[in-house]
Amino acid sequence: MIQKTSMAAAVALALSPFSAPVYGADNTITAQELEQAQKRPEQILQDIHVRTTRSAGDRSQQAVTVTQSEPEQIERAQTGRLADLFSMEPDLSVRAATPRFTAAGSAFGRAGQESINIRGLEDNQVLLMSDGVPLPNSFSFGAFSTGRGAYLNTDALKSVEVLRGPASMQHGSDGLAGAVSFRTIEPDDFLSEKQRFGGFLRSGYSSLDRSWFSSGAVVWQAGDVRNLVFVSRRTGHEVANQGDDASPDSRRTKPNPTDTSGRYLLAKSQWQADAQHRLGITLEALRQETDSNVLSGRATAPYRSNSVIGLTAEDETQRDKIAFEHRWQPAGMRWLQQADSRLSFQKSSAHQLSVEDRYSDPDRVRDNRYENRGWHFSSTAQGEMAGVPVSYGLDWSRTQASALRGGVTAPAGETFPSKPFPDTQYTVAGAFWQGDWQAGAFRIQPGVRLDHYKLSPDAAGYSGKTVTLSDQAVSPRLGLVWQLQKAHQTYFQIAKGFRAPSPDQVNNGFSNPVMGYETRGNADLRPETAHSLELGMRGQIKGLRYQWAMYRNTYDDFIKQQVTGGSGRPGDPMIFQYINLAQATIRGAELRLDWQLDPVWRVQGAWAQGRGETTQGSQRDPLETINPARLQTTLHYNHDALSGWLQIQHQRGKALADIPVSTTPAFAPPSFTTLDIGAAWKLAQGWTLQAQISNLTDRKYWRWADVRGVADNSSVKDAYTAPGRQFLLSLRYDFRSSHE
Repeated sequence: MIQKTSMAAAVALALSPFSAPVYGADNTITAQELEQAQKRPEQILQDIHVRTTRSAGDRSQQAVTVTQSEPEQIERAQTGRLADLFSMEPDLSVRAATPRFTAAGSAFGRAGQESINIRGLEDNQVLLMSDGVPLPNSFSFGAFSTGRGAYLNTDALKSVEVLRGPASMQHGSDGLAGAVSFRTIEPDDFLSEKQRFGGFLRSGYSSLDRSWFSSGAVVWQAGDVRNLVFVSRRTGHEVANQGDDASPDSRRTKPNPTDTSGRYLLAKSQWQADAQHRLGITLEALRQETDSNVLSGRATAPYRSNSVIGLTAEDETQRDKIAFEHRWQPAGMRWLQQADSRLSFQKSSAHQLSVEDRYSDPDRVRDNRYENRGWHFSSTAQGEMAGVPVSYGLDWSRTQASALRGGVTAPAGETFPSKPFPDTQYTVAGAFWQGDWQAGAFRIQPGVRLDHYKLSPDAAGYSGKTVTLSDQAVSPRLGLVWQLQKAHQTYFQIAKGFRAPSPDQVNNGFSNPVMGYETRGNADLRPETAHSLELGMRGQIKGLRYQWAMYRNTYDDFIKQQVTGGSGRPGDPMIFQYINLAQATIRGAELRLDWQLDPVWRVQGAWAQGRGETTQGSQRDPLETINPARLQTTLHYNHDALSGWLQIQHQRGKALADIPVSTTPAFAPPSFTTLDIGAAWKLAQGWTLQAQISNLTDRKYWRWADVRGVADNSSVKDAYTAPGRQFLLSLRYDFRSSHE
């Protein structure tokens, strides 16, 4: 079965020398590769690393912090929430605030799973990729807000890899704080020389959002072509919290009634044309729908003329992709031993419709859309130059971004439809080179990348000014690994990164004279740049593997939206603009331990803490996206047909000194400790039953990522609480047939 194969591969990787959790983007081993690895294990592990991290060096010898979710962890994360994929990563968080938005004012929580936070930065400052193709960016404008998590389906994943620190040398723009690579299942995960047909079926229920989910894959081989078709469907409701006020108005702390539906299709076909060439095609189609009755958006009596007495919302997210892949392994060429190329076209859209019933004033409708469509090409090659392993390649993408605001009863001074920013063509091209030079006990890993980007707006249908922006960036990196002893090594990295401004940051325009504010574009907006220093050590002492790291990341020209002028009084509106702050600095430390006590018991632990601040002139403010220190420990049991886990998470409370000062003091959530427990039983050949309980003690707590922006004097704090006790139950059947 594929599950046994994946678990065997994970164990093999865990017990290899120096194998701290610093692997590549896709270090899972397929059934076919596992058979080959028994004959040449060193070579197959090297090949796997080469084609996934754009590095020509061994994966356990990299001067960088990279972690990968194990197959068992991915199998446990069946709630559909990104946060559950990173339950063992204390330096990561996923913002998914409780939805309490309005039709035309606040977008709080409407974006759903907004983004992944890596060491204090999030949104479009973190690169997210699915099978090597960047996911669409998030977008926010007034009450319209889209999150990147809605563009991803977690049911078909086989590995998730997180690279900390600037990833611009490897991937270009957007990897300012790091990169997350999601890899979906492949035909080779199920097929081998003897196995020509296989797949799985899975179904379950989660009390978190009262959702039912089911998925399945069928994989087969016809001649030299291997094929996979995967489908999934999930229907549910609002995510639970620990509020208990069910008032049908703004006093409400229970979640707003919600119906959700998600559908996903993944199809892959791979053809081994000959010994040197392998071709592949991938199709993806994703649909996510959410219908909400926003009771918290209703006013309380007595009503005024503009009081909201009803608010409903319908949100839909779509993503479609087609990708063509080619692997070339020429014979007799040292400088080019393998080349992997991918050409893809991706189209995505987010549509949000809000209908607001007001007491006597005209009702309001907001119909907003955000679309991305474009081509992406990448090619990575590995080989040797002067005896030094090297990797090099190029990337090119051209994306068309557009947004449209429509509806009924537009703000004073505005007409519908209107564009918050002009339709913009965003082109990025880059090339990179990196090497891995062995010098005695030292490995020197230099790398450099050159990127050019251009934003070309189209003024048609846009009333504001448009600015064409283009620039280039050089992103160098230098890593050093020192092999102290056979099983211990220390590493140091210095790297530079950059992120080009997005189309909506450079060109945007909106005016509401009645409310006394407007937004303006910034033609002088410069790209953000990162300078990162990281020092770490990793190794193994018998069954104990460890890794610690300290880092300091400095970000120049940090982009943030702020009030740049105006008082908000009649005739003098406040001006909101995206501007470059002088600097932002984040520093922190992390520790990871993995102790195999015996063949049955295993303990994993991780701790992370960070601090950050922004600087503008003489003004210094805490960086609010920094999460409090967090400690996590997991005890694993695995024997015969039964496996289980018990996870404890403790998070320190948010200190007021770490929250930017505002006119209204912010809510600083206290510390908390939670306990999760779960087990999986192999009932019979191919059948696995899994059950888990999260927040076993029903602890009431708040996540800082989800309550940012909530005032300390708020009367509805309980509305933002995390879920209480919840359970998940699922059943999986793996099947296969052998061909002798």
